[in-house]
Amino acid sequence: MDLIYQNPYRILGLPVTATDREIAKRIGDMSIYAEMGKSIEYNSDNYFPVSPIRTTESIEEAKQKIDQPDNKLFYALFWFWENSNNTVDEMAFEELKNGNIAKTIEFWERETDKGISLQNMSNFKNISVLYFGLPLRNIDLTYINGKLIKENLLNNISFFGKFISNGYIEKFSNEVLGYQHTVDIKEIIHHFVDEIITMIKPHIGIQKSLSKISYEELLTNFKTFPESIQNFVQGKFTDKHIHNIKQEIDKTAEFIVNNERIANKAGFELYKNTKDNLYQLQIVYSTSDLKYQLIADKLADKLVGCSIAYFNEFHNTDTDPGEDALELLKLSKNIAVGDKMQDRIKDNFPIIKKYVEQKPIRVIINPLIKSLNQVKNKVKNVSFNEKYNITKDFIFRIKVYLDKLRKILKKDSNTNSYEYIENILSGCAIFVDGIAIDIANKNSEYGRSIELIDMASRILLYESNAGNIYSVNKELSNKLTNGRKVVGKNITTSSGLIVRLFGGGVRMAKKRITCGCGSGKNLKECCSV
Repeated sequence: MDLIYQNPYRILGLPVTATDREIAKRIGDMSIYAEMGKSIEYNSDNYFPVSPIRTTESIEEAKQKIDQPDNKLFYALFWFWENSNNTVDEMAFEELKNGNIAKTIEFWERETDKGISLQNMSNFKNISVLYFGLPLRNIDLTYINGKLIKENLLNNISFFGKFISNGYIEKFSNEVLGYQHTVDIKEIIHHFVDEIITMIKPHIGIQKSLSKISYEELLTNFKTFPESIQNFVQGKFTDKHIHNIKQEIDKTAEFIVNNERIANKAGFELYKNTKDNLYQLQIVYSTSDLKYQLIADKLADKLVGCSIAYFNEFHNTDTDPGEDALELLKLSKNIAVGDKMQDRIKDNFPIIKKYVEQKPIRVIINPLIKSLNQVKNKVKNVSFNEKYNITKDFIFRIKVYLDKLRKILKKDSNTNSYEYIENILSGCAIFVDGIAIDIANKNSEYGRSIELIDMASRILLYESNAGNIYSVNKELSNKLTNGRKVVGKNITTSSGLIVRLFGGGVRMAKKRITCGCGSGKNLKECCSV
């Protein structure tokens, strides 16, 4: 990497603390040697196995790179601080010059193990540069002297973080630039970190391995940096993903305002367009990280919103929204982190899950409801004879649905849909009973009335696996039985009106009741539901 091997200070053979005058003099000297066709070497040439390339062009380029204070400090971060006041540094550089890398590391690590201080701050800076340069000896990230190169990269990050976190970079900046210069150190550190990440990115893997650096390893080593820099590093890997998720959420929210009918499609599109972004965030963040929780819950909330909007739009129509609405809830459940979001999903999940489970029954009940609503409209403003015929025809037409529901109850009378079945069967029975009483009260058609009441009663009955007969609505069955007795006795008030099912004052009719269909048969022997 040119930042190390072709560092301007290495090209010029100068320490990072060289003054502008010393830099100008060195460039002048090097120009004279170049004109004479002579090469020049410095001790720092031996610090790494790759020698610097010195040409007229590279020397001029080195000069330009450190011409401005901010650039001068930036490139100084990637080169050694030869602190003449530090004995350990002097010994380490002597070993480094002779190619004894292991011994050099031993000298500096012995000091860095003590923790950073004013006395050994240059040791932290120098070992960081050394580790940063070592991986470049083999870009394939194999082994050097039995040690993984990726560890050198991570060590570089860790040591440098300790150096800047304790405020010693300000001291270093003064040593490099002098006290008369002011630069934006934070911006320069960001630039420094950018370069490190650019170098490391090709070697980042999802999981930790011998040849790959995981996000967890990388971010763990950056924990030696100030929190603001840690956030900056995280942002390098997460900002674009968070931005895309937010953008897709906003797009979906705007779309479904007047498009609830296709809120399911909007929800699935949102998930498809953000799942890879969310996966990348999961690699970088832990689920307990507040940043991750906020964006994950926001995404989950919008998926729940799509689910509910679609379900509310269609759950009482011929279009079945159950499966799509439930799938969106499941996706949101896998994404949501916070308790509040999880609770919202839990509140809606049983409702939609039950709706989906009832789909086989809805296939039966929906036509039944439709028939019931149609017959209610048909019997309005018609004669009593027509009312009787329409109601009886309704009962025979729905028999196929009644039998299917009875089979379900016979198989499992404890089904979660019991109440659902009870409500529709009770509704049908109550309608038929109402017609029966109307016929009896206003037309004195007692036979036909009792026939319809019996049919209403049978609507409520089903047989268990054990062969026992039960009613889905025992209370209603009892009322129908009592009402039949009233009509059967042909008891009238002084005005000749039958008291409705559950009322009083009546007298006995003296005639035998036959089926109202005209067959002449006893009611019990004739029509049945």
